[in-house]
Amino acid sequence: RHMAAGASPYLRHTYRYTPTIALLCLPNIWVHPAAGKVLFSLCNLRASVALRHLVVARGVEGARATWWACLWLFNPIAIQISTRGNADGLTCCLVLEFLLAMRRKRTVWSGVLLGFLVHTRIYPAVFALPAWLSLGGPWWWPSQRRLALALPAALVFALLCAVFHVLYRGEFWEHSFLYHATRRDHRHNFSVHHLWQYLTAEGAVPWWGLWVASVPQLVVLVVLGVSFPQLLETTVMLQSVAFVAFNKVITAQYFMWYVCLMPVAAQDLRPGAGRRACAALVAYGAAQGL
Repeated sequence: RHMAAGASPYLRHTYRYTPTIALLCLPNIWVHPAAGKVLFSLCNLRASVALRHLVVARGVEGARATWWACLWLFNPIAIQISTRGNADGLTCCLVLEFLLAMRRKRTVWSGVLLGFLVHTRIYPAVFALPAWLSLGGPWWWPSQRRLALALPAALVFALLCAVFHVLYRGEFWEHSFLYHATRRDHRHNFSVHHLWQYLTAEGAVPWWGLWVASVPQLVVLVVLGVSFPQLLETTVMLQSVAFVAFNKVITAQYFMWYVCLMPVAAQDLRPGAGRRACAALVAYGAAQGL
């Protein structure tokens, strides 16, 4: 509403995202109040199509591939979060489109999607490491394919940030990126860091305390990124799980970041691991229900 009036979206004190999200939701004002919810639900539909293409590329065809895609399409978490107007459906769609482009060796387009992803949500920046390594060669060598990935990603990210810096100056950087590095939430939080945030809610925490809490997360993300780059989809899923599990703040929509990747990563399970995977999924669903 503020952006439609020509003002800053950050006038809404709870808005902590890039202005791109507010821009996409302008039809809420101009067309219908539910336009954004429709958009994010359509992103879920497109994500299921991309998911099916990824599964087919892994050698699964026909009804089985459709069944894997339906695990996301009819996932109650995805449906509920998107229909309440949360933009994580867009993020999941872009992640799957990025992986599909990488699978089809459309490297430049992969870079464009990655740059837009990181601008929209900062966490997909960790995918750059396994994506870079998956293109082959010594890790330090900037091959033609690696440059075709990195340069468009950097250019898209820089251009979008430059535009919004001109429009909104410091508040763009503060609310889109810097806020998430020091964010604390002791009320709506599934994180293992919840207790110390709750106990220190009334007091000041030194700036280095918040950064130290991020060190285990960073270490795990780097280790995963360099360990399995040849299994890019699975590595991205594992990094998403680790990012969420070690994050200082976890809310329900964060689970979508890796749930959308599970059907693709499941194709890398060893023969005979299906039962254990099903048991883990049942336990996961039961924990969500509780």
